[in-house]
Amino acid sequence: MDALMEVGKELEKYWKYWDIHNKWAEWRMIEKIPWKDGQEGFEEQTQYIRFKMGMMASDRDLLISSKNFIQPDGPNGKIWLTVTKSVDRGDTPELDGVVRMYNYTAARYEQIGNDVRVTEFRQMDLKGYFPTAMMNKICSTAALDSVKSLYQTMKKVKEVYAENQK
Repeated sequence: MDALMEVGKELEKYWKYWDIHNKWAEWRMIEKIPWKDGQEGFEEQTQYIRFKMGMMASDRDLLISSKNFIQPDGPNGKIWLTVTKSVDRGDTPELDGVVRMYNYTAARYEQIGNDVRVTEFRQMDLKGYFPTAMMNKICSTAALDSVKSLYQTMKKVKEVYAENQK
């Protein structure tokens, strides 16, 4: 769980490991709001992500804000909840030729022994026209890709975290 918390503190360092298919044309942090109680890390973060879709569909982007909640005394130890939703902001307008998607994700991360149990609920609207064949492909692989990207990121974070603890 400590490695997972490290991602939240330094997202700029780890975001690229989520892109398992090399489809992210752009990623940037828009805003970070520190915890009000002074703990290390950020209570809320707003990010912009632009995705390359290829020649069959317009590129897509997301402007999302993630709000984090920590429950230090769960039944098995620390629990981290994060709620991510699409937002509108005047400083990050929609771009011509790029379709702004909608996303809402609620995730719960719980330390159980040496493992972290992840429970995630996601609702997305890719907006605009999308070829049926491409949509079927995305739908059939989305859940697995999400788990793969989390695993790849956590593996890298654990390596970096272990190295930093030496």
